[in-house]
Amino acid sequence: MSKTNIFRWAMTLIIALGILIPQGVVLSNSPQGAVLDDTPQTPVTVELSVSPSGGKGGTAVVTCKVSSTIEIKNLKVSITANRVSYLSTNKWTFTIAKGGASEYSTTMLFSSEGNMSVTCTALGPNHNGTRWGDAKTLYYNVSASAVNEGWNMSENFQRNAAKLLDENAPELAAATSEFSSSVPGPEPVSPDGSQLSEPSNPITQATTCYKGRWYFYDRGTYDAASGTPATTANRAKMTLRPLVWSSIWLYDDDGRSGDDYLGAAFTDENGYWSYCVTNPQSDGDYIDLYVQAAMASTWYDVSTSSSYNPYYWYTSNGTATWSNTSGANFNTGAWYVPNTSTNLLAAWTYNDLTRANMYLRDPHRVNSDPSAPTTMEYTVGFSMTSRTKWTPSSTDGTYYTFSDDTIHLQGNDPRTYSALTHEWGHFVMNRLYGADSEWPAGDGNCPSPHYYNGVSTKNCAWSEGWADALALLVPNDPLYRWASGATANNETRSGFSSGDEVEGNVAATFWDWMDKTNDGTGTYTDYVQLSFDSFLKAFDTQNDDYFTQYWTAWKALGEWCSPARDALKHNINSSGFTCP
Repeated sequence: MSKTNIFRWAMTLIIALGILIPQGVVLSNSPQGAVLDDTPQTPVTVELSVSPSGGKGGTAVVTCKVSSTIEIKNLKVSITANRVSYLSTNKWTFTIAKGGASEYSTTMLFSSEGNMSVTCTALGPNHNGTRWGDAKTLYYNVSASAVNEGWNMSENFQRNAAKLLDENAPELAAATSEFSSSVPGPEPVSPDGSQLSEPSNPITQATTCYKGRWYFYDRGTYDAASGTPATTANRAKMTLRPLVWSSIWLYDDDGRSGDDYLGAAFTDENGYWSYCVTNPQSDGDYIDLYVQAAMASTWYDVSTSSSYNPYYWYTSNGTATWSNTSGANFNTGAWYVPNTSTNLLAAWTYNDLTRANMYLRDPHRVNSDPSAPTTMEYTVGFSMTSRTKWTPSSTDGTYYTFSDDTIHLQGNDPRTYSALTHEWGHFVMNRLYGADSEWPAGDGNCPSPHYYNGVSTKNCAWSEGWADALALLVPNDPLYRWASGATANNETRSGFSSGDEVEGNVAATFWDWMDKTNDGTGTYTDYVQLSFDSFLKAFDTQNDDYFTQYWTAWKALGEWCSPARDALKHNINSSGFTCP
């Protein structure tokens, strides 16, 4: 559910009551206090509470309440945490009735000081790729005498140390890019967020060129049994990949006198970068170079807050030195974001944003199908600037704010690509519609929670279903994935209600419109392999409040209507969808 209508209601109330807003105070449509999650909910809901006593050596009673809108047999519940030992059972298996709820508790002992998290996970069995479940995580800091909510983060926790790879390392040779030929992309930004900022008043000396490569460990493969992705504690599953479209900041370490910013470069689709500089030292002294790779570009960034404060990883000082010989070149080597980094998920999120932005310009570049169309007729004509706010211990909620084009993610959200891409889908729809006031009417009437497989409203199912669809199309994956390990298979649609008031049905329709596999019922085929172009073109013709209106606009484009209607009826199973 969008936060826009809540914000407008609040503004109307403020005006009606004559409340004055002090100058400099910014009203935000992000939630305050209670958080209303925007991402779709599965039939299973988890609530978690922790009652700690003392600090290190103390104990806590952890209670997990699990409820469900459907009956689920063999539902597995677990309470897990780090820096603790368990004093009682922390795993259970049971059958939950439709509309039922059960509570489970465990006692744990805090065995060490530092940041820690507590998670309750409830997962049902896998039925043809659909696995309903939920998880909730709370974050704490354990000291010698107390346990406090939230993590104790350093002042510059967005700053992280990189590691140097051996040029002959086997994983480096196997680190292939998931992105292919070049398309117009963003530009690098400088540390202050401006585009292509250059050193001020550089002293003309000999010119030296630097180059290097950057990599990161992607989240890797998904566990076939559980459907869960790799975590920072399960590094064997991770895949080394080039860090693409990352701003590279070059500095000369001057020690106590302050470092000289030399300029900004940009990694290409294989993680390579290069930059030539002139020595800013008036005395011609040597440069003690270090490099930072930032999760930032002119289109998007991953920051610690709603303002510009991107995550970055830095090399050691002396990565390369200055040569007074004009034309000299230095290779700084291959550096990578360590798979042990607390902020590794910021790199995952940035790569997801890169994939999504590439897809919007050419949906056949990422996970391409050779038989699919290879040209784009629709030109994206709107600004792509957005920001993603994430911290490893965020419990703020998962949502997109219209006022500042910011995507907000919770701490565990980046474990899958669905949450980020879903919120990015709201950003795309907002830009295609052209103004907040033109957002689908009634979107504020989305139930909270709104269920992926359940009935909401036509307006809610349309706006949320479009966002769900991009979470399938961009990674080319028919499974919508939650960080809990829950999945919804949009091919089989096990347990989905019927009609166009179900967001999962809208998402499955877009998926089958581009999916060439026929897994229909026999009555209707469900493969069409339409172009993503046509989806975007239909947005240009009118701003729709629900899916039936969008269908009218889309078929007026003269596309392949009959098989598209069959796929639509296979998924939505509703009347009212006709062809000319």
